Amino acid sequence: MSRFLCAGFSELIWLSVLFSIATSTHAGSMADIVENKQITVAVQSEGPPFSFTNEQGNRTGLAVEIMRMLAKEIEVELVIKDYEWKGLSPALDKNEVDVVAADLSPTPKQFMQTLFTEPVFYNDTVAFTKKEKTYQHWRDLNQKYIRISVNKETTFADTVKSLLPNARLRKVEGGVSDIVPDVLEGRAIAGVSSLVSLAPFLGEASEIKILGEPLKREPLAFAVAPESMHLLLFMNYYIQTIKNDGRLQMLLDYWWNSMQWQEDN
Repeated sequence: MSRFLCAGFSELIWLSVLFSIATSTHAGSMADIVENKQITVAVQSEGPPFSFTNEQGNRTGLAVEIMRMLAKEIEVELVIKDYEWKGLSPALDKNEVDVVAADLSPTPKQFMQTLFTEPVFYNDTVAFTKKEKTYQHWRDLNQKYIRISVNKETTFADTVKSLLPNARLRKVEGGVSDIVPDVLEGRAIAGVSSLVSLAPFLGEASEIKILGEPLKREPLAFAVAPESMHLLLFMNYYIQTIKNDGRLQMLLDYWWNSMQWQEDN
C-alpha cells in the first residue's frame, strides 16, 4: 500500500512539473507575443538579400519582408534587432528575441539546441575563383596546395571537408563580402558560399567565376528557442500558408530569383 502511495505521489509531482512547463510563459513564447503585441526578430546586420539597410536608410530584405508581412497580418509590432552572424543563435539562448530570421542551415547537431522551422527557401552552395585561373570545376580544387576561403560560422566548411578533403580551409569571420576579397587578393585560391549571396559580385565585369554546378543544395530556415513549441507550430503554419497562396513565391521571385532588388535599393 505504501509503495502504491509513493508511486502515486511521484506521478503527481511529475504531472505538476509538466503542467507548470506547459502553462508558463517566457520570452519567445506565443503568449508573450500576444500579451506584448510585438514580435522581436533577430536579423543579420548586413546580409543582402536577406537583410540589409537600403540607400534610403530602411531595413529590408527577404527575411525582413517575410517577418514584416507576418507581423502586419497578426497585428503586432515588428521589432528588429541586428546581430553579426555569429550572434544570431546566442540571441535565442539569451531570450533577447523571439525568432531568428536568417538563412540558417539546420543540421542534426544544431537541432539539439534550437528549433528550426520547415524550409523557407533553398540555397545552392557554389565554389568560385578568379577568372584568370584555369580551374573549370570545383572538383579541381581537391588538392593539398589549394586554400579555400569560407565563413567559419556556416555549414560551408563542412561541405568543403566532405567533398574536397585534400584542400585546406581558410575560415573568416565575415560573410561573402570578406570571402571575395580573400580570393581576389590571393589569400585563398577559391571561395565557397551561397550562389544568391555571390550574385552582387557576378556579371560581365566580374573578376570571379563559378566552378561547375553547385556542390550542394540545402534548405534554409528560421529558428526559435527550444521551449517555443507553440511559436514553432505557428511559424510553420504561416510559412505553409504563404507558400499555398503564392505570397512567398512572389517574394522569392523578387529577392531570390532576380536582381531587381539591387536596382530598387
